[in-house]
Formats: sequence, structure tokens, C-alpha cells
Amino acid sequence: MGTVTPASTTKLGRTLMSLTLNGKQYEIPAAALPYLGRGLDLSLFDVAALRAAEVDGRIPVSLGYQGNQPAVAGVTMTGPHTGYLSAESARTFGDAVARQFVADHRKSGPKPMASPTFTSGAKLSLAGATTPAPKPMYVMKTLTLKASDIDGAPANSATALVQNLDNGNRFEEIDPFFDGEARESVPVGNYAATIVYFDVNTDGDVTGLRVVTRPQFAVTEDATMSFAATEATSEVTMRTPRPAELQEGGFVLDRGGAAGYGSYTDVAVAPGGPIWVSPTTTPVTIGTMHSYPYRRLTSPAGRGEPYTYSLQYLSTGVIPQQVYTASSANTATIDASYYSDIDSTGFQGRTAFYPFELNYFVFHGFGNPLSMPTRRLEYVSAGNSIAWAAFASTNVWTDPRFPGFPMSGGGQGGSARRYTPGEKVTEAWNEFPLSTRAPVNLAGSQTNGQFEPGVVRSGDTETFNLSPFSDNETGHVGWLDIGNHRDPESETYELDQDGSKIADGPVIAKTAQIPDATVKAAVSTLHLTIDAARSGPDYKLSTGNHSEWTWQSHHQEGTLPPGYGCGFEFVSPTNCSVEPLMTAQTVVRGMSLHGTVPAGLQTMDLTLSHLQLTPQSPIPSAKVEFSTDDGTTWHQARTVRVGNGHYLAVFTAPTGFVSLRVSGTDTVGGSIIQTVNHAYQTV
Repeated sequence: MGTVTPASTTKLGRTLMSLTLNGKQYEIPAAALPYLGRGLDLSLFDVAALRAAEVDGRIPVSLGYQGNQPAVAGVTMTGPHTGYLSAESARTFGDAVARQFVADHRKSGPKPMASPTFTSGAKLSLAGATTPAPKPMYVMKTLTLKASDIDGAPANSATALVQNLDNGNRFEEIDPFFDGEARESVPVGNYAATIVYFDVNTDGDVTGLRVVTRPQFAVTEDATMSFAATEATSEVTMRTPRPAELQEGGFVLDRGGAAGYGSYTDVAVAPGGPIWVSPTTTPVTIGTMHSYPYRRLTSPAGRGEPYTYSLQYLSTGVIPQQVYTASSANTATIDASYYSDIDSTGFQGRTAFYPFELNYFVFHGFGNPLSMPTRRLEYVSAGNSIAWAAFASTNVWTDPRFPGFPMSGGGQGGSARRYTPGEKVTEAWNEFPLSTRAPVNLAGSQTNGQFEPGVVRSGDTETFNLSPFSDNETGHVGWLDIGNHRDPESETYELDQDGSKIADGPVIAKTAQIPDATVKAAVSTLHLTIDAARSGPDYKLSTGNHSEWTWQSHHQEGTLPPGYGCGFEFVSPTNCSVEPLMTAQTVVRGMSLHGTVPAGLQTMDLTLSHLQLTPQSPIPSAKVEFSTDDGTTWHQARTVRVGNGHYLAVFTAPTGFVSLRVSGTDTVGGSIIQTVNHAYQTV
């Protein structure tokens, strides 16, 4: 799961429309919508294109203009029509767009959103972006859309999304209203139109969202259709068993046609403002329509142990009245513990998706600050059709280069998983010790994108997805921010084949991934070593770990099941097989949320197994060692086998830091050794 960080720190700039149009994913700030095609090109918000274009933290852009070269806030010019945006300057640019929106919104006159003066009439686009020349292949008609604001005036801060339902490849377009009108030349056929209104006050705060839709209509001649913000009569309301205050929310509308591309619109309002929707009663007969509101609510201050609600309710075919009630019949309860070795502010988020969203990038909201360590109850919508993914970052700080945005050198990401109504589960986030582990898929084929196993082999190429500083909750993996400018972090690796080194070095900084490696086709013994380290004021525990894996490997031409992929991409090949690496999970009993355990008798549970989708070979032996002098001397703990791969270890430790080393072997030549420095602390 990925995240999108808005460039602007203003409330308006942080309100996003997530849009899938013509097969492309866009993330568009609300402040930019009125200027699409009038100063700002849609390519500036194409997620995949931006990722591909970025070089050394810079996004190349093109500036079209006539006359003298204008100055564009945040853009560093490198030639008459070329320049770039960086992560830092994108904030300057985003803030300028938001200020321009507010300034234009305050103007009197018939056309308050007439021109984006921050570009002096110029057009800014992603470098290399092209607009395909129109190819008339159908009988075309003019479709004129007229829209009025909530006060009845011509709409200038509304946006129209129009799509052909017969075949989305024929026509899909996003168009801002100008003086209450948007006009398109469209092929004859069946259409859907959605109008999104933002209520904005004179200070630029988003005070509400209104969604008005015509889910199905025919265009056979030149036609005019009128829309009014007042049609959005149903306010999204979610009733909860316990008192809860709204923090953020949004609304999703997915419209699929009979063929070709569909459209997917997700509009978030942050912080949580009111949302009104126009209900429908007649089911669509062409294609599909899904919709749902989503909201995050929190317990009022001073209510004792904190709790949250993360809720969303799916409808198909029609858009119902937007009043919902949370209960044990449609929610699950998560008893969540968030560990941290120091008192700090962290960052946490949960997002959910349905089967129809599996090929979309879905992330609802921006996450929320969390005082750490802490424990709270989290109520989430539950059922067979909904899967939740989550993350929790620790020790958040602010980089002076990016004020207003949280930065973190570490944390945990959670695999998507489903909950059943009425279910009660526990989840431990960042519980020590932290070691290098592979991800575990808890949702099967219902994953958002493709799930990449820990190590796969395609022919004679090894691909790695192993994460340092991962906790011991099944489905969690840690992350390492190689670019962290405050807390130094590093990760190196070495791969040997039959005793000879074939690859080594640091991980790829941009992705924190080990590079792919080519190995010989014949049956051989592979040995992988990974060393990860971190230091700085945020880290007392699990400051470094050393991992070694040995396994038998040979040429592979297998195929992964649905939901899995062979590469570190949203969509990747599936012609590979998972390598039989061993895994280790260590849970220290009696640990506090600060990662401390009373000195004296120590008890821990060790679970050894293998990566998902591999044979679970017997594991007849394991060993646990500990050090109380930073690894100078090691002592063997008493370890008792309580089942295949399950062991109980006990030893005595004085006050101080405890380092751990666990190891095990299977019956087919595989082994694992993992060492964690300052694994936890005894007090």
C-alpha cells in the first residue's frame, strides 16, 4: 500500500479528488480543479507518469506561454520552456494554487475563476506529456452542462466528470465549470455525468462536499442538462454505539460501462466536513455502479481509554439515502497496541477496499497523529466483501525543509485482511524485537494490486522483498527510510551461491529493495545475508539486526496464484515461484508498551516456519541465545520444543539491554539465523 502526500499545507490544498479516468490514476487537489485546461494540464496529477518521470527527486515540467517567460511559484526554470519541481518546491507551488483559488473565489463579477494568474496565462504540464489529436470516428453531438451553486449562482468551483457507458474508450473527460457551464463534443450514445461541488468559505476552508450524479442518460442530439448543488439532499450520517467525533471522510463513486474504461472518483474532505449526495432510486441497466461513504471518527477527549471508528458502507446499482448505523452486526473490534521505546507522536492510518477496487490505488484519508505508546479499541466495518490495510509509523518528526508534513524513519505496514462482523482481535504494532522479515498475505486474491512474496525466482533471477525492523505480528512488515536526514539508517546485503559471493552492496535507496540477482540454473545452495542498522535520538531498542538464510534453489518456471506478483510494482508478472526461506517470529512475554520487561526470569515464544506458498518442511531444531553486554558474550537459553516449529525459551537477565539471537534448521537443507541488537530492555 502506498500513500499520497498533498503538496499544499492549506486545508483546501489538502482536499483531494482521486480519479481513475481513461485507465489512468490521478490525484488532484481541489484547489487545482478549476484550472484544469486553463493553466494546469491534467498530466501534472498523473500518479504513474509522475513516478516514472522523477529523477533524483525532481519532476520535469514544461511551460507554454507567449511573450516574456512568466515566473511560476515553485518551478525552477532550466530553459525557455523547461523546468522542474522538487518535493520542497511542490509545496510552494501547491500553496500558490490554493491562494489563487481563494483570491479568485473572493472576486466579484461574472467570471471569478477566469484565469490562473499565478501562471500569467501560461500552461504548465509534465514534461513530455502530449494531448492526442482528436480522431472523429462517431457521429458527434454537443453536450452542454449547466450547474448552479448552493446559492443558485452559476457554479465556478464545480467539476464535471462525463463518460460514455457504451464504451468508455470512446469518451471520458473531466471538465471544470466556467461561469456555470461546461461543454463537450461527444459521440452519440449513453452517458453518465457526475458533478462535484466544494463549499469553500472566504478563507479557503472547505466547509462541505456535494456530489450530484445522473447515472444514466442518452445523447442522440445536441443537448443541455442542468445540475444544481441543492440536488444533493442526503447528508452522510453515521451513527455509532459510543460517542464519536468526525475527523475525516469522503465519498467514492465507481461507474463501469458496458465496455472499455470505467471511471472511479474518490473525493476526500479533510478535516472531516459534511458531505451531501443526491440519492437515486432507479437501478442502472448499463454497466455497474458502486458507491460508498467512508469516515473516521474518534472518542471525545477525556473519555478514558481512546477508541476510533473506521466505517464505510457499500451500495450497488443505486445511491441510497446516506444514513448508516454501526453495530456488532456490521463491525469488528480491534484491540490495538502501539509500541514505542520513547514517548513520542506517531502516525496511523487504516484504509479499506472492495473487490471491484482491486485494480485501483485506494487510500482513504491522510492518516492521523497518534500519541505513542498507546493502546486503543478500533471499530471497523466488517464483512466478506471488505478488506482493510493499515500502517503505523513511529517517532514522527518534522523536517525543516517540509514544514507541516510528518516524517518518520520507521514503522510498520499491514497486509490487507478481512474481519467478520462481531469479531474481536488483537493487533500489536511495532512490538519488540524488530527483525528482518517477509510480508504475509492475509487476504489471498483480494489484495489491492499484487502481493509480492519475500523471495521469488523467475527462471534464474532472484527477486527480494524483505523488510528490516519488522515486528512479530503476522502480516506486518517494517520499513527503512534510507533518505532519512535525521536518524542515520542503512541496509546492506550479500548473496552467495555454493559458497561463492555473486552479489553484494547497499539496498536501492529509492525503493529500499535488494537488487535482482542472476544465479546459475543448476541445483545449488543459496546463502543471503542482510545487515540493517539505525541510530539517533528516536531509537533505543532494536537498533540493528543481522539475518542469514540458507536454502536449496534451482531453475523455476512456476506461476503464482491470483493476487500475487513477482516484482515490486502494482501490477507485475506472475511467472515465478516462491523460494523456501525460513522465517522467525519472537514474542517476549510480559512486555510493556515501552518495550521493557521486568528483570529476572525471561520467557519468550519462538515460531519458525517458511514463506507463504512454499512447502512447510519439518523444523526439528532451534536455538535461542541472549547477550546482556551488547553482544560481547552470548549465552544459550533453555529451549523446549512444543510443536513443529514452535518453541518456548527461558533464561534469566539482569537490568539492562538484552540482545537476542535465534536460529533453526529444517529437514531439506534450509536454515535461518537472526540477531537483534538491543532487542528489548529489562527494568
